Amino acid sequence: MNRFIQFLPFNSWSIRVKLVLSFLVAVLVPTLLAVLIIRNEVTAADLTNLSLYIQEQGTEQQRHITEDFNQVRQTLGSFVANPTYNDLILGVLTTANSQIPIPSELQSYIDNTLIGGGSFSRLVIVDRNGLVLGNNTITPPGNPIPPPLGADWSQSAGYREGVTALNLNSEDRVALFEDNGRVFPEIAYVFTYQGRDWGYVIGTINVQTIFLDELDRSQAFRPIESFMTTLSGQVIAPASSRQPERLSAMTSIIRRALGEETGVATYTTEGQSYLAYFAPIPGTAFVIVTDTSSNQTFTVTLAQVSSRITLLVGGIVIFSLLLGVGINQFITPSLRGLERSIRAMSNGDFDAPVSAAGRRDEIGSLARSFIAMREQARGLVEELQKRVDARVRDLQATQEVSRFASTQRDLQVLMDNVVTLIANQFPNIYHAQIFLVDDEGRNAILRASTGEAGRNLLARGHRLEVGGVSVIGQVTDEGRVVVARDTAASNVHKQNEFLPETRAELAIPLRFGDTIIGALDVQSRESDSFSEDQVRILQTMADQIAIAIENARLYQESIQRLEEITLNNQQATQAAWQEYMNAQRVTALTSSAGTETGMAHGELRRSAITHGAPVVGEVTERDTVPVAVPIMLRGQTLGAIAWELRADDFDYDKVLLGQELVNRLAISLDNARLFQESRRAITRERLVNEISTRLTAQTDVDSILQTAVREVGQALRAPQVTIQLQGKRENGSENLAPTNGTNGHLNGSE
Repeated sequence: MNRFIQFLPFNSWSIRVKLVLSFLVAVLVPTLLAVLIIRNEVTAADLTNLSLYIQEQGTEQQRHITEDFNQVRQTLGSFVANPTYNDLILGVLTTANSQIPIPSELQSYIDNTLIGGGSFSRLVIVDRNGLVLGNNTITPPGNPIPPPLGADWSQSAGYREGVTALNLNSEDRVALFEDNGRVFPEIAYVFTYQGRDWGYVIGTINVQTIFLDELDRSQAFRPIESFMTTLSGQVIAPASSRQPERLSAMTSIIRRALGEETGVATYTTEGQSYLAYFAPIPGTAFVIVTDTSSNQTFTVTLAQVSSRITLLVGGIVIFSLLLGVGINQFITPSLRGLERSIRAMSNGDFDAPVSAAGRRDEIGSLARSFIAMREQARGLVEELQKRVDARVRDLQATQEVSRFASTQRDLQVLMDNVVTLIANQFPNIYHAQIFLVDDEGRNAILRASTGEAGRNLLARGHRLEVGGVSVIGQVTDEGRVVVARDTAASNVHKQNEFLPETRAELAIPLRFGDTIIGALDVQSRESDSFSEDQVRILQTMADQIAIAIENARLYQESIQRLEEITLNNQQATQAAWQEYMNAQRVTALTSSAGTETGMAHGELRRSAITHGAPVVGEVTERDTVPVAVPIMLRGQTLGAIAWELRADDFDYDKVLLGQELVNRLAISLDNARLFQESRRAITRERLVNEISTRLTAQTDVDSILQTAVREVGQALRAPQVTIQLQGKRENGSENLAPTNGTNGHLNGSE
């Protein structure tokens, strides 16, 4: 056959020709041979087919139940591990108060998702002592009721399995319990948080949706019965199943299944022979048994079918077989090979062989087109990967520069580190520098530069004229990006003896609002080195750098102004108190209280005033500790307070308390001074108004002078007040005109 296929040029024929030939061959095959084969083989193959059928059905049920069980187990594990519900469960277990309902969000998820979703019929949260702290409030019909909050569940099967899981250092365990004659499995999950075991989340599996719906699945072709059981005889089976009555005859089968064995076996009970498929349910103590009566065969059914449609069925079967063989032989292998190559390409393998490329039919043409497309895709992917890598690198560099620029407040440190980061992060940039425009707007002064060349340029005070013939001059004057892609042919690039390797230069304005404050300049050893994407990235960085520079400037200016304000406040405070002391005609104000000890503690107070901080002296012979605290007001030291404390009752908290009281004393003293000054000002204003009123009432000069002498003398409490009017003679000499008295003196005392 193979030689015949190789002899004919099938690979050169079109698919249409191959299909036509296949149909012709299928039609010409005698159907009688098929009918005879079916009739002769059906009886011998009946038992084998039945075994395969029961094995297929049982395997499918075992797989579905295992998948559903694992899904339920995973659902409970995901619920416990979910950060949102993990924190809520931890709160319930740490509160350990069964009188407090669990959070509504947690209760809603338990009732609506875990219970309402059909995975569980009951869910209980217990602490390590078995105290119930949370449960479901919705229970599906026919399922066990959850225990009330505060109940002791330490004797339940789920709690005991949870303790066993904890002792075995396992996440969960499966337990079994019976309720109203029904068997229910439940999963006990150990709740662990930060390496500590807090309790257990115990979920009772919804037997109906997870097990019974699959076990009770109807079979139209051949009736079967399925159930789950343990070695101890605990059974989960549909209500209509009679299999639990045959358990005694299945003991050996169940033992084999519990030994991780899977297969098909026969057993006999009450004179009836059964064919049973058995398999374990991984992770549980259950085995699944699926059986059917082996006394019934397919003979009658097949005889009826074959007698009616022998020719039709035989022709279709043989036609289908031949057609499938033909497609598999001539089409499918090549297509599957092409499919494997496509899958390999989707996984990043562009070198997988394409065996169909040598064919001369449509499949070969398709394979060759695929190879051409794959090579084109390889080039596009490689180019895209390069661009993505470059973009990621540029974004990371931008992020680094932005992070540093947003946190640095020292202007020079900011600029030095930014240019260093740019030179290090971009492989095509070997030199970076920042120029700032001076206050007059005439020159762009180099403020930060990288490498040895940068240090030399900074040392000589490198600067370029704004608007001059240079990249920096054009940028700072016009406020636009300037690129010298080839310095040898550029009209604006200015050659620098310290940077002879520069072949391309890019300058970006540092703009704050509408003001150009400087420029970011980067240079490369390669011509035309700056792509449009990199220019945009650097332009974004330049905008961030400009904002950071202005922020740093504003920060330094604010610090300087704050220092000036603080100094002015200190000077004003000192001047005000000095004026107050002068007004009081004293050099110091002293007050004392308490028991007189005979010690002035002047040296201790002077030390506190000098250092501007509390000073604690040595223990005295009276077993006391002297303490001096400076009186500070707006950074200015006004004086100091000293007192003695009992040594056995002394601690640093009392020093802090004394310091707080002295701070409030300083404020109170300043308020008192201000109050006295305001009173003096009011008194002074009142006297001036009264004297002015009395003087205004007089119309005679002598009366005015007499009133002025009297009122001023009384206001100032002066024993004698003199008013002297002065004029000039015609010859220019001074003349002292006496007023109301000898030599012009008026006695203002009463």
